[in-house]
Amino acid sequence: MLKRLFAVAAVFFLLIAALPAFAGQLFDAQTAINDALDNSDYYLDVSKNGHPINYVSIPILSNYLKGGGYYGCLVYGDPHGDYKDGQYRYLGYTLDGEDYTNVAFPPDASHTGYFEDQQWIIWPWADSDVTANYTIEFNNNLDGTNRYAQNIRQGILVYYTDPNNANNYQVKGIAPETLDFWDNIHQYIHVLAPPTKWAWGIGRMFRYGSGGQINYITVPLMPDALIEPPAEDNLKAVSLDLGIPPGQLAEPGTQYRARAEFQNESARALTEVPVAVLHGDYQATLHDEKGQPLPKKMVGGKEVQVADFGPGESRTFWCDWHPFNQARDGLTAIINRDEIGKVHLETTYEDNIITKETVVDFKDLSVQILEYAKEAYAGNPVTVKAKVINSTGRMVVTKLVWKVNGSVVKEVPNFDIISEYDDAVTFDMPGAAAEVTVEVNPDRNAPPNEASWDNNADSCSVKLLREKLPDEDSRLKVSIDAPSFVNYKENFTFRVTVSAYVPPPPPLSDFEPPTVSVTTTTSGGKLTWLYNYVDGSMENYSFEEQFNDSFTAYGGRWTTETYTYTQRGCGIKGQEHDIIIEATAKMEGRTARDVKKVRVAAMPILPVGQQLTQ
Repeated sequence: MLKRLFAVAAVFFLLIAALPAFAGQLFDAQTAINDALDNSDYYLDVSKNGHPINYVSIPILSNYLKGGGYYGCLVYGDPHGDYKDGQYRYLGYTLDGEDYTNVAFPPDASHTGYFEDQQWIIWPWADSDVTANYTIEFNNNLDGTNRYAQNIRQGILVYYTDPNNANNYQVKGIAPETLDFWDNIHQYIHVLAPPTKWAWGIGRMFRYGSGGQINYITVPLMPDALIEPPAEDNLKAVSLDLGIPPGQLAEPGTQYRARAEFQNESARALTEVPVAVLHGDYQATLHDEKGQPLPKKMVGGKEVQVADFGPGESRTFWCDWHPFNQARDGLTAIINRDEIGKVHLETTYEDNIITKETVVDFKDLSVQILEYAKEAYAGNPVTVKAKVINSTGRMVVTKLVWKVNGSVVKEVPNFDIISEYDDAVTFDMPGAAAEVTVEVNPDRNAPPNEASWDNNADSCSVKLLREKLPDEDSRLKVSIDAPSFVNYKENFTFRVTVSAYVPPPPPLSDFEPPTVSVTTTTSGGKLTWLYNYVDGSMENYSFEEQFNDSFTAYGGRWTTETYTYTQRGCGIKGQEHDIIIEATAKMEGRTARDVKKVRVAAMPILPVGQQLTQ
């Protein structure tokens, strides 16, 4: 949980109290080490490079006393690196072998401007400019988490506002315009070593300099023992009433009066708190208990309404709103969060938002073509599949029409749909391109008041393929003999005849007669196995077949083979459908093909009473 940083006054109180009037004593090293080994999931007694753990004092940080003593840091190995003004650049190494930066080492670059206004680089471990200039390893469970956010904030504020510190900055501190920066400061810190109860941690922040170069500063992470208990401020979105009468659906465009309750759970008053009720991207106008609009204020570049809350006070505000013409709609009540602007630090922001939705009396049907042949030869069957979608969430009785080049080829009248309905049409390819259109609710009366008519139709184009003239010496032929219509659930047989001609081989040649391969498939066959008599939805098995055969074609004559196959019985409740038979023969690079369409009768939809008695 993100803990609230103590007030700015408390920060400077701690700073002033920490300035030494006399030298303190370093906290007991073995106690600090034992605590880190027992209670931290980071520290080990020996680093990955074989260095033992040490507890050492940090210049400048030893100024911050508690009970006459001060706390050190946990490092591995010995000081090293550049030496300047009596300080090594590094106090040792981290557990993973990274250099442990010495915060007392004189800065490499001068600081100008406010700390908060520097060009800090967020998530430096993932920034290519940083990793191109520095070796930086992402520390899982340390970098980018708010686990040590309190330690980071207080460590920076205390350390970098110390006038005795050569690395000091101008710091604005916690203020409404800097709140977002300090609330997310942990996103900018690469943690080298985490703090413990009795040891400082250390991290780095990276920034762009005035010349575009990248440099870093060292950031101390305050020990838990130095952190003052935070004030327990918390604001909460308690409830949200949309104003829809019980048992009714919201009507699109109708005005309703919503009420949002917010509470200040803090023991102190909080003023100018951002509050809002959002309707999609729109911010409703909130009114107070006397019916007056709440005042507005710019917070973080956003204009938002604000309200004052006394200690523990709950307040209820109201606004008028109109549901959109969609299946579901609702509102979101927010207090003091990033979405609208944040001016107070809290123990948690998770309870600062509440969303309520309602079902709208919304009607909208749409259709989408899912699958179709992009091109076909004249006379060959073409199948186009589509899905009808009912966005209302309630059953609708409507109509579906298929057209090819403007002429109706199929009509599905008075079918029930709750959510989705799959349908298809099969037609013989005309002697020109086919423009296929499918439309739901074409008469605009079932229902009559849809939210949009633009999505009620979809279309596709099927290109006409020109038949190739057969060669005079065509040597491969295929034909299918099948019924044009069969009853539902009726198995039927069909025959595929293949003829192949092979010229006489040259005399005395080493001739091997070629093999003719024959592949026959059926597609589109379905059988309804589950039907819902309430909403008309159904589940269908797909009965698609594939048969593979071959024969030898002998030289000097035609060789003909006929194959007989059986298609399992199919049938769809309430609608006819087509089974497409396709046979393909191949021989020595030659290919022949034939296609036939078989129409299957619709399975009857019997009344429920008859179903139960059969």
